[in-house]
Amino acid sequence: MSAMTNTHAQETTGSIATRPQKPLFKRILNWLPFTLLCLTLFTLAKLPTFQFQNIIQDKIFESLRPLGITLSAEQTKFGFLTGLSYTLTNATVTLAKSRTTLKYGRITLRPKLLPLLSKKFGINAVLLRDKSAIEIDATGNQSHFDASVDFSEADLTQFGLFEILSQFITDPFDVMGTVGRTKPQLILDGGLQIAGSPNEPNSMKGQSNLKIKKISIRNLKLPIFEIPKVEISEGLIKTNIVNGKLNFESVTFGKPAAKDDLFGTATGTLDLGKSSFDSRYNVKVKFGISEELAKTFGPLLGAILGPAKQPDGMYAYNILGSVARPIATPGN
Repeated sequence: MSAMTNTHAQETTGSIATRPQKPLFKRILNWLPFTLLCLTLFTLAKLPTFQFQNIIQDKIFESLRPLGITLSAEQTKFGFLTGLSYTLTNATVTLAKSRTTLKYGRITLRPKLLPLLSKKFGINAVLLRDKSAIEIDATGNQSHFDASVDFSEADLTQFGLFEILSQFITDPFDVMGTVGRTKPQLILDGGLQIAGSPNEPNSMKGQSNLKIKKISIRNLKLPIFEIPKVEISEGLIKTNIVNGKLNFESVTFGKPAAKDDLFGTATGTLDLGKSSFDSRYNVKVKFGISEELAKTFGPLLGAILGPAKQPDGMYAYNILGSVARPIATPGN
């Protein structure tokens, strides 16, 4: 029995002794990521705080420069313990294309090092104004990006919506300028995700689930007449982008019982083209207007909206054609 045990022990010992080891280069590859991490942390720990802050700040500014955006602030603070962060208090954002400046109470930027080191932008940003907040998480470059945006009781006008859109979108009819100059209240809650190439809308994928908390537009000056006010108390914008189509899952705005000036629904799709102007509408809109808003139109109301009036007093339109040349015809 003892001899059998000794024999088994010798076989086991032999098998252990002769177990093949991984080649040297594979062992090096296994340890390489850990070694690089240790070296990076050691280097960061040895850098003076101000020097490291300048490195991160330069990377952030470098990633924003191709977008025509520059940042400045009355006070800045660098954080490292809970992850890299860069906080700007009483911050100013300058948009080169629209030549405008936007003010924020605080902006906190958390750069993503790997995209930044590969000459892409990669950042998480939280923008605060009073009790409102917008959080943006984005990665990519000028040809492709992946982004999500979350709104918390955010008044988009105060956050510079129209100025930011003007920075990136061509607006031949000055729609954004016309509405933006009235300084409307556009308060949203919820989020959206989008990914693709900004130069090729049909490459986009994404979704939105946004609650309209309030829309208030005052003194909107149109070519024919002026609208003193439009008030909308609630709404929902639920959409998705699949296979080159922006689908309106549930789009509602206003309620007659809330005495809103405008209320209704929108259904259909926007077929995304290779460019923004190639995209085509296939949308049905049904809406009603308050008596007060109807008085603003006066005799023009019947001339403009009369053919689209429905038996229930609402108005319905089918919107077809390209984004550049939409065609609205009375619907049902």
